[in-house]
Order: sequence, then C-alpha cells, then structure tokens
Amino acid sequence: EQIVYHATHDQLTGLLNRRGFETTLARVVERARNEHHGGALIYVDLDNFKVYNDAYGFSNGDKVILLTARVLAEALRGRPDCFLGHVGGDDFVCITPREEAEGLCQRAIEAFAAAIGDHYSPEDRRRGAVAGKSRDGAPGMFPLVSLSMGIVDCAFEIPFSAEEFSQRVAEVKKFAKTR
Repeated sequence: EQIVYHATHDQLTGLLNRRGFETTLARVVERARNEHHGGALIYVDLDNFKVYNDAYGFSNGDKVILLTARVLAEALRGRPDCFLGHVGGDDFVCITPREEAEGLCQRAIEAFAAAIGDHYSPEDRRRGAVAGKSRDGAPGMFPLVSLSMGIVDCAFEIPFSAEEFSQRVAEVKKFAKTR
C-alpha cells in the first residue's frame, strides 16, 4: 500500500500527483459516461511564482505550494465527488461537478488572496509587488503571487487520452494567464 501511495501522491502536499490524478480522471470519466453526466476540470496555476521563489527561496516557495493545496482542499471540503491533484511544480488540477466549478474558483481565489500576504515581507506587502527578474531575465517589479484558474467544461461523452487532456489544459492555462 505504501508503494502505491508514494507512486500516486505528491510528496510535499500529499495530494494526487500526475500519475494518481490521471488514474482518478480515467475512473471519473468512465463513471460520468455510464451515468450520463459531465463535469468540470479546473486547472490552477500560480502567477509570479518564479519571482517569488527567486526572492524568497525554495523553502518559502514550498510554503506557498502548501497554502495553495490547503486553499483548494478547503474549497472542495465535504465534496466526495470532487478530486484535487498537485500535478507538478505550481500546477494543480481539480475535478468537480460543472455547476460548482465557478463558485469553487471564486472561493479559492478569495481565500488565497487573503492569505498570500503573510508570505511576504512587510515592505513587499505594502508595495503589493516584489523586485525580481522575469523568465527572460528582464528586471522589474512583479505583483504578489496570485491564482490563475481555467475551467474546462466536459461532457465526458467522447473518449480522450491523458495526452489530449494535457493539451487542452495547456490551452486553458494560457488563456487563464492572459486574463
């Protein structure tokens, strides 16, 4: 049991990892097809996380990852038909009934915004930004870490592979980050 758990769960957060989430997704899709109901897949990404890690270090970055996991788990609490995975880096994925997706996103975004300031110095909190470098090395001031969330509304009627799902999620992530 321990071997299976470690193979399917993220070491830091204890949430389903990519492998565990893909297995869970396959089961959810099969059940949804059999019961003729759809769902929503929610992709969650942290904005400005690289700058935060550069400025505050990986140990503090892990604390922000744990905050994100806690906020998302709280938003899903009491819902046995919802699933949450930490699929790598600062990427999280949720499965929810479609009618609950927007409310879940709103609760998570608000809770995260209320808590993230505690992970910054008083000066950075006051400014609402941290000095750093972008991915291309350009220096600048970057806003505090925030959540981008994209919802993929799924009927689950047409079979799809984990690869197709990943491609769709990448599209949703790109779109969410432009908002």
